[in-house]
Parts: sequence; structure tokens; C-alpha cells
Amino acid sequence: MAESDARLPSPILSDINAYSPRYWLTWVGLVSWRLVCKLPLPMLSALGAVIGDILRFTIKRRVEVADINIRACFPELDATARARLLKDSFRSVGQSVFDTGVASWSSFARLERLVEVQGRDHVDEIIRNGRPVILLSPHFVSCGLGGLFVSQLMPVFAMYKAPRNPVFHAAYHHVCTTQPTGVALLDWITANGREASPLGLAEHRSGLKPVIRNLRSGRHFYYLPDQDLGRRQTVFAPFFGIATSTVAAGSRFTALTDAVVVPMAIWQKPRGQGYVLKFDEPVDNYPSADDIEDATMMNRRIERLVRERPDQYFWLHKRFKSRPQGEARFYPKGL
Repeated sequence: MAESDARLPSPILSDINAYSPRYWLTWVGLVSWRLVCKLPLPMLSALGAVIGDILRFTIKRRVEVADINIRACFPELDATARARLLKDSFRSVGQSVFDTGVASWSSFARLERLVEVQGRDHVDEIIRNGRPVILLSPHFVSCGLGGLFVSQLMPVFAMYKAPRNPVFHAAYHHVCTTQPTGVALLDWITANGREASPLGLAEHRSGLKPVIRNLRSGRHFYYLPDQDLGRRQTVFAPFFGIATSTVAAGSRFTALTDAVVVPMAIWQKPRGQGYVLKFDEPVDNYPSADDIEDATMMNRRIERLVRERPDQYFWLHKRFKSRPQGEARFYPKGL
């Protein structure tokens, strides 16, 4: 988003009556979410664990998806270890319900106390050399908090898929970009302490041009590529030894902008003690002339981070849904 447009009302709600009864539950949810996120982080961690346990016993299809993913990626684990990892991962998901809220409604001073940053020098050196950074961020459960926090350290943008609910979409957009929604009450509810350092957003349907333009303008890219997007603009590359549909655009972004790829991760500390944000070593010899080789390198670096904290990776996603031609489906029909 251009600086000159930063304070103009968002067009998201221009044709919507945000106070319509159909959105009352959304308003209740936003107010409740904000109030609960004011609780101390240890309390949110405990509450998140309860939510995670409830989810584990109620959303059976996603539990089955997560179990299949864990079995496939960690065949060396016995049944007890798999069950523990599944339980811990759902508890991490439960806490993540509040993580984005914590980042949204905390001052930067509070976030600095909560987030332990590791490997910052990897990024600072690249920026000092005048090159843009592509922050390769796997889908750990706290990735929403990660994007908002990184935006306080450097000018950053991210791609996103617009939520279907327009009131929630406007609220999310305002939290990230600080661009007014045009609805005073909604702006007040979603106001935050990060007015000087917004997270830029580019809608994923806009294609490559906004990404290239932002990178060339001096913004860095908070890039979450590890979801199954089917066969469009993807290649199959190994991830935990499994042929996995992998977005091939990362190498193009890098080649067109002279950017450097730095893998990063955001993890919850135990018992609400805060978070760890880790910048890993930059990816060497990237991009190459081969999309599959580049995708393999990207997946290898993501896998390395996942193995450090497997309990906080988003296993609920059908990461292996798309299969190479002629290969049987990975998940049972109906999941």
C-alpha cells in the first residue's frame, strides 16, 4: 500500500451496512476477542490449551488430517510419541487463537518484552547491503503474530486471502495496515499501538506484480509458501521425503528483484513465557535455473525449522492433497 493512501478509508465496507444484524455476531466476537487478549499471556496459554483439547475432541476430520500428516512426516515415532505430538500441536493451535490479538493490541514495548529475537544479524547485513529480503516463513501456528511483529523491525508486506466476512475482513485489514475502515466504531475496536509501522498487504489474486513492485520499492516480503495450492504455478518437490505440490514463484521473486531468502520461524514459549522469533541463515545459491531444484531447497529449509518445533507446525492443513499424475490420493475420500 502506498504511503499516500495509508489514511484513506478502506473500500471494503463501502457497499455494506456494517451494523446489519447479520454481522452482530462478528461484532460480539471482535469485542470479546479484544477483551480476552488483554489477559496476561500465561492465562491465555492455559486457556489456549483448553481450547486445543476441545478442538481435538470435536473437529475429528482435522484431527485425522493432522494424524495422517504426522505419521507420514515422522514414521520413526511410535504411537505414544505421535499421540503426544498431536495433543501438543492442538494446544499450540488453541493458544494461536489469541496470538494475533496479542500482537494487534500490544504496544511495541510490550512485544519487545514478549518476543526473543534470534539471528537478527542475518537480516540486518542484507539490508545494510541494500538488498530486499524474502522472509521464508512456514505456517507455524503463530505466523500471524510473526508478521505483525516483524513489521515493527523493518518495512514488510505479505500476501493474504481476503476473508469472506466483510466486517472481519475490514477489521483484519485495519489491524495490519492501520488503514481506516470508514466505520468509526470498528476503527476504535481494532485500534492498536503500531500506527507508525503497518504491515502492508497484497491480495493473492493480484498476481506477481504487487510483490515485485513492493520488493523493488524497499519493502521486504513476509512469505508463507507452504500450502497446497493445487497444480497452478507449482512443481512437485520432496518435503519430509514426500512429493509435495510446491509454489514455484519464490525463485522468480528472487531473480527479478535481487532479493535474498532468509528462512524464519515464530514459536510459542512454554506456559505463556513469550515467543521466539528466529531468523535462520540465508539460502545460498538460490535461485538456480531449475524450478524443482529451487523448490526442493525451499522445502528442505522449511523442514529444518519444522523439525526444531514440530508441535507448532500447522498440521491441520492438507499439505499433501495434490498428488503427482497417477499417484493415489493421500487422504481418505471425504476428509
